[in-house]
Amino acid sequence: MASGMRSKLSLLLFAALSAFVSAEVTVYTSSTDSAALAQYTVASTDQTFLNAPAPPADFNPAFFVQLYDGGMTGLSNPVSGGLLGFSIELSVAAMLMGEKPAVIRPEFLNYCALLEARGGSVTIRVGGNTQDKATLNMNGNPNGHTIQKYKGNDASKTETPEVHFTPDLLLTMAEISKLVNANWFFGIPFVNNNIDGNAALVLQNAQGILGKNLLGLQMANEPDL
Repeated sequence: MASGMRSKLSLLLFAALSAFVSAEVTVYTSSTDSAALAQYTVASTDQTFLNAPAPPADFNPAFFVQLYDGGMTGLSNPVSGGLLGFSIELSVAAMLMGEKPAVIRPEFLNYCALLEARGGSVTIRVGGNTQDKATLNMNGNPNGHTIQKYKGNDASKTETPEVHFTPDLLLTMAEISKLVNANWFFGIPFVNNNIDGNAALVLQNAQGILGKNLLGLQMANEPDL
């Protein structure tokens, strides 16, 4: 009896739900054994494979290095684990590190933390081609971003833009150094530096904001001295 009542209740519940629920099911009955390969449109997705040539017949990949307990002789002076670092182009620095000190990109911070765990510190240079025509806007950029780029209407895609950046870039770098042991080289712009005092302004703010985490200042990018 109880079983019959449950069956009737189930039918009533199903009928009630059917009034409010509508679904469609598409059944695919055709199949294919193979599909056409996707065609690449840019060089980075080219599927061409290059076969490595055979090594020379007299090539010996094995070599012997004798290590001694207590240290080795004839070696150079010890160097810091953070001696080798990486460089960030000024025009994309905010995109990689974060727009504001309170909005640091976690993937960048994690990368620095991994390098710190292995080398004890992280050495980062911010500069490049775009530093030479860079301007520090103390009052911010019109678009509200930390970095704003200007290029002529007829400029080519590879033309170096004029970069305007705000103190938020340096403040973000300083905030990163509070979270990981990151030390910096920063590029000084050398275009019209004797006219508008912009180079001195960048220097003063870099030193004042980064403090002991500023390893050095780069005098222009690839200067011909």
